[in-house]
Amino acid sequence: MAARRKAATYLEKQPRRSMNGYLQGWLKDPRTVEILCRAVDDADPSVADKAIACLGHIADRYGYVDLDVYGRIASKFECAGRSQRVTMAAAVCPFPTADRWPLVLAVLGDKPTRFAKMVLGRNVYAHGADMPEVPKRHLSALLANMLDGEKNGDVCHILLNALQTIGDRSTLDRLSRLKLPPRSKGPKEDLVRVMATIEARTSAAISK
Repeated sequence: MAARRKAATYLEKQPRRSMNGYLQGWLKDPRTVEILCRAVDDADPSVADKAIACLGHIADRYGYVDLDVYGRIASKFECAGRSQRVTMAAAVCPFPTADRWPLVLAVLGDKPTRFAKMVLGRNVYAHGADMPEVPKRHLSALLANMLDGEKNGDVCHILLNALQTIGDRSTLDRLSRLKLPPRSKGPKEDLVRVMATIEARTSAAISK
């Protein structure tokens, strides 16, 4: 067990290292990916969690977005523990399927930790531009509600960035009534920027 955990920890770190051709070729090799996919089923949750995270990093950094890999991860979501669901929801965000967003909604709608808000907020910011309208509407409302009264400036910054990607005119109304932490210069500046971006994007869409 210790050897498997050590190997899983090593593999999980590799996609996060500086990009180079050798590393990319090795990690995108179908043989490497298949080993990681098998590890998703490992009886040791620590090994499975690191394999899932590694597959997500490979998809995000190197564009290996085979939907069979997505399916191997997503099929385990319902029976996964709370922390592993966060890993899974983050890992599937780079994959080009609308089915990924219900996983993100399920995690963020279930009393998410600060870590979950930050990890998934970053992924929505990076990958949410093509989100279908129904999950986009639900997720925008959910993120705006999370922001109301949020005291951590880093969380505010990340969630506002996520809303910059997926927000619409209904989001603007929610953001205009937002209560940010007192003396929070950074989040307030973020709020002005995000509202201006959403306003410009939605106005451009209407004028087309």
